[in-house]
Amino acid sequence: MGWPLVLIGLLLWPAPARTQTDSLQALYLQGTSLAQKGRYEQAIPLLYRVFRQLPDYVDERGYAVAYWLGMALKKADREDEALSVWSQGLSALHRSNRFDPLTADAYIHTVFEESYETQYLRASWAYLELLRSLDASSLNAEARKVVDRHVAQMEFLLPASLRKQVRPDRRKPAVPGMGEKLVVWWQAQDPVISTPQNERLIEHLRRVVYAEKHYGTNRRRSRLDDRGIVYVRLGPPKFTSKIHMQDRGINKTTMSPYRSGLDLNPNEFWSYRHIDPLLYYLFVEKDGYYQIALPSDLVPQSLLHSSYFQYRWAALLETWQIIYGQLALLHPDFVKQSIEVDNMITGITGRANPDNFVMMRRMHFKRQEQISAAQRDRIAPTVFSLAAFDNVENMPVEARVARFLDESTGKTRVEIFWGHNPVALTPGKQGRQILKEAGYVDSGHYLIDLYAMTRTADYQLSDFQRQRYVLSATDPTLAIQTVSLHNQSPIFHVALQWDVYVIEPVEAGQYRLGPRFKMGTFRLDTLQALTTDPGRLEMSDLVPVLRGVFSQNPDSLVRYPFLAITPETKLGLQFEVYHLQFGPDDRTHYTIEYAVIRQKGNREETVVSARTSYTGDSRTSREYIEIDLQQIQERGRIRVHVTVTDQQSGQQVQRELSFNLIS
Repeated sequence: MGWPLVLIGLLLWPAPARTQTDSLQALYLQGTSLAQKGRYEQAIPLLYRVFRQLPDYVDERGYAVAYWLGMALKKADREDEALSVWSQGLSALHRSNRFDPLTADAYIHTVFEESYETQYLRASWAYLELLRSLDASSLNAEARKVVDRHVAQMEFLLPASLRKQVRPDRRKPAVPGMGEKLVVWWQAQDPVISTPQNERLIEHLRRVVYAEKHYGTNRRRSRLDDRGIVYVRLGPPKFTSKIHMQDRGINKTTMSPYRSGLDLNPNEFWSYRHIDPLLYYLFVEKDGYYQIALPSDLVPQSLLHSSYFQYRWAALLETWQIIYGQLALLHPDFVKQSIEVDNMITGITGRANPDNFVMMRRMHFKRQEQISAAQRDRIAPTVFSLAAFDNVENMPVEARVARFLDESTGKTRVEIFWGHNPVALTPGKQGRQILKEAGYVDSGHYLIDLYAMTRTADYQLSDFQRQRYVLSATDPTLAIQTVSLHNQSPIFHVALQWDVYVIEPVEAGQYRLGPRFKMGTFRLDTLQALTTDPGRLEMSDLVPVLRGVFSQNPDSLVRYPFLAITPETKLGLQFEVYHLQFGPDDRTHYTIEYAVIRQKGNREETVVSARTSYTGDSRTSREYIEIDLQQIQERGRIRVHVTVTDQQSGQQVQRELSFNLIS
């Protein structure tokens, strides 16, 4: 009797786990059904039972329990719980190498819509994971649509070449395989390297969530009308207005045949004069959503296409007078049209065919509007961001980067040398206000806190340096500084950040740190490591130096990081050459030639050049050449191009630098 019982027990052993899973599935189905019917209070306890046992539960269609439970909690006005569930759910899914874009989307929107600042870093991570899921093959249709929406909400920020890769056909969804590239692009936008947050990404998400709520449309993949797209690009406008029909003594006889259709199309006028005095946008509702438009789009179609010709010209003139009169008060681009319309009204009496004349002037006005719009598009930046400076003043710093090869380790050493204008160190109007609000006065003593780092191709930290410099208003000059970093990645990025604080000296060598009032940043992306292949000629980057800066040491060389330079400057270039080949005489033979090139019209012109041959006894050579700038008569941008040729192998390697030659 015992054996059959044991056998039966063995056969039934897995049953409890299967039963448990079946039970959770039943609870999940019942809970999601109730949530979809709006019975949230009943759905929540059922979904909680599933979530607590399996927080990474995903059904066969790809929907996560965290998504449904969070949505039910939010609908039941339990928003804090919803955020916690979504965050925990995303973490659980991540641990099991899965991801749910719907959960991430709900979490991101709630965090930024309600300004949960403590969650911004977490929501930024969820957003980057959402972009990565573009490359996944297991997403359901709804999740893929969510991912495509987020891609559409950022692709107008991308460089044209990357934008075409992401969506080659504007009529189709974004192509899989580009998710990781979009993530890397966002990582490259991080303006403040000393913080864990990507301030530019946080700014973008805040703008997107606001734009979806206030400027949304279902007619586009992005769910944004043109107002929303401009808002995501440039942020809030300086001021807004609407153009509306005004009863300013309108001739009732003239307008009465059209009065029923003379309401202007819904519109908004946005000014971005804080970016550029001439930057504006006029949006008009067309085809059910707001689009960037011309003033002529405000004119009611019933007026333009009416068959009642007797007074159409007069009605159109008075409509233009109302439209351009208001626009002229908002932007100088429309003053000319407003004056022209006023003159037309006073001078049209007696014309044989005023309707034809006015309709011809309509085409003239439209051409003027198109010219103004083209000028607007030229001055409008792709993106305007305030994230970099976080309400502090900009600290102008100039820097140059030079790569050197450490042949013993095979690593590329990076040297960044930088300098600043001493006048730019002291607080300006905004800086003084920052100090005042923090209860400080300008002590005349400052601290520059420098962060410098290299990152791998996917923006993982490679090397890091932090340096501090104390200066005073009486002696604000800081000698040219150099920071050395190492890199182990074939492709890498360099970033630096300078934070400037006011300090109060306490005793010898000690001070009390005050508020930060300035910040400067510098970054150089996608640098290539120097080759360690002994069979390939290689050279370092060019390092510009000034000779004889110190009168007591006329042969002294000081690195020069600045773009501007004068013809009288004694400019030299230092660099290293690697992997030279020995000839039959056990010597190296190579030539160095340089050319100073300037742009003249549509062609380049070499204004100074020289060529010298060298012989050495080492495969590595440290070189110094002097550049005579006094031979250059015209001022402007110049390039110094250096070519090294190995006479033994025939290989060549080239480097160049740019300067702005000033008087």
